[in-house]
Amino acid sequence: MINMKKILVVGATYIDNFGDMLFAKMIADALEEKCEFRYYLLSDFAQNFVGANRISNFDLNVADALVYMPGGFLGDRHDTSLITTWRWFRRYFPIGIKFARMKKPILFLGVGAGPCKYTIMKKIIKYVCKRSQKIIVRESDSQEFLNSIGIKSTVTSDLAQLITDYELPEMNLDFGSKKKFLIHVNQNEVILEKIIPAIRKFYEKHKEEYSLVVASDQRCPNDYKIFDKLNTIAENDVYYYKYTDPMELCKVITKCDTVLTYKLHMGIVSCAYGKSVVAIPEHYKKVERYYKQIGYSERVLPFYLAESDSIYELIEKYHDKPITIPEKVLAAARKNYDELDAFLRTL
Repeated sequence: MINMKKILVVGATYIDNFGDMLFAKMIADALEEKCEFRYYLLSDFAQNFVGANRISNFDLNVADALVYMPGGFLGDRHDTSLITTWRWFRRYFPIGIKFARMKKPILFLGVGAGPCKYTIMKKIIKYVCKRSQKIIVRESDSQEFLNSIGIKSTVTSDLAQLITDYELPEMNLDFGSKKKFLIHVNQNEVILEKIIPAIRKFYEKHKEEYSLVVASDQRCPNDYKIFDKLNTIAENDVYYYKYTDPMELCKVITKCDTVLTYKLHMGIVSCAYGKSVVAIPEHYKKVERYYKQIGYSERVLPFYLAESDSIYELIEKYHDKPITIPEKVLAAARKNYDELDAFLRTL
């Protein structure tokens, strides 16, 4: 890699979250052989998934440019205090401020922006964005937010929709012969209290047609306990996937027919593979924006409004209606790669 430019990538690579891990890999694949690259914060999980041998270890100060990989960085966390929001921001923006002051090139690639209720955070976003070469956002609502604070941007779509380009690992998934209903779980007991009665009611009506599959999109200490709870109501007709590898989770999704999820990228990937998706998101705004972009807003029920009966009704209405992402949205997602290549050529 003699004389290759050095790119520092910023994103949520300090954790093991499904969507962020997919972005880390997709950006690594797009940068490999074009430049040296490393991540600003990197968990062992992310390093092993992306491939440690592909990642450089140059000093941050010698990086030629900064790339913010896809993620919801330019806005508040949902319903959080200023202190919590600041803890979130400080993982991403001090390095952006540093590069802005050093007058080094910055690219925001396929990110989400807004809402943002705190003035100080808006000022930080504006400061870094004003000093960036280009801001690429994943939907028009993000563009509208940036317009409101005087920042110009270009709209694409979420890069994770292109995960279908990848070959998935071979897995021995013996899920039986019936259709599969994937239930995306996490450690939030309140979510479980709402979804378990809805799943019980749905399963009792459709048990001749469906088996249940339980999976999380991150390492979740109590997901097996959740599996046990569902196993008692579904007469041992429940299958369990323990999250260890994002591409394996993609494979699990491909084997299912219907997906109930509370998070953005579990839903996006499921849509990309043509599944019937029902979303009950905690972070409603960013999830609702995506489904509006692809023309399926009716699939989203905000978690704070959801009750077991309304969740059941949504599942019952859409469990056998697969989602098809419009070709123009997929074409917009591919523009992220074009924008990244164009940015690299300017260095």
